[in-house]
Amino acid sequence: MDASVDSLGFLPLTEAADRLGISRLKLREAIAKGVIAARRDNQGDWRVDLTKVSVLPSHIKTVEIDPDVLMTLLFDEIEALTIERDGATTDRDRLAAIAGRALDAAETQGKALSGTTERAFGLLDRTMSALETAKAEIAAKNDHIASQARHLDRLFNLSEQAVAKVEPQRRAGWLAWLLGLSGPTKGS
Repeated sequence: MDASVDSLGFLPLTEAADRLGISRLKLREAIAKGVIAARRDNQGDWRVDLTKVSVLPSHIKTVEIDPDVLMTLLFDEIEALTIERDGATTDRDRLAAIAGRALDAAETQGKALSGTTERAFGLLDRTMSALETAKAEIAAKNDHIASQARHLDRLFNLSEQAVAKVEPQRRAGWLAWLLGLSGPTKGS
């Protein structure tokens, strides 16, 4: 028997039987013989007092019990098992309903997630297309800028060649005129 039994009050029949290491029917017999104290609660269920049980008497298993009392105990046990079965069936049905609702919710969330995923992939496709278009536009603008830079280089080269051909005394006035710093002068 469990060492903590001394601190226990009235326990349900099943728990008391488990703690004592005997079947519920044997515990019912011990209650009927008066070996173990018990009483019925407001719902009619047995509550067993283990505080006064120090060691389970071995003679519980050997003493004969009145057949009418035994029959009553058996009917009590059948009734208790029926109630437990009905409770388990009710619990099973409730759990099945909860599982059904959870499955429905999961399916709804799955559909919503699927729609969100499709929208996200559509947005990703449009983004990739926009990026490819922007990349092509940037490449075209870079080519245009490179072309303009080549034209400017050619113009500077031509300008340098033209400046080199001008007589040195006229070069300063002519350069100022080219750069728009002054108007053309006579004789330049």
